Amino acid sequence: MQFSTFQTPQEIAQLVTNPSPWVLIYKNSGFCTFSGQCYTTLQVIPFPGIAKLITVQEQRELSNYVTHYFNIPHATPQVIILQHGVIKKVMNGVHEITKANIDLTLSS
Repeated sequence: MQFSTFQTPQEIAQLVTNPSPWVLIYKNSGFCTFSGQCYTTLQVIPFPGIAKLITVQEQRELSNYVTHYFNIPHATPQVIILQHGVIKKVMNGVHEITKANIDLTLSS
């Protein structure tokens, strides 16, 4: 999966108002070993949509915006999968962020 980064909060809102079929948002900590493990896992998963990366230390405002916009607790590592602009699944931690869980979310 190829990640691009958000530059503004408006880009996040755009994904909901003009939704693609699938969007994956990955909140990453640059200091967390587990975040690094999840990032490595995510890079080899073929994802059929838009994949966005937020590095919390560098993009704190955007990370907080996602937390408040979607009304979900903050966590890193965290994967948020949207289907047509609506949250389909939120996964927190290395034990939830797996290829099997992402495949299951996409197929259900």
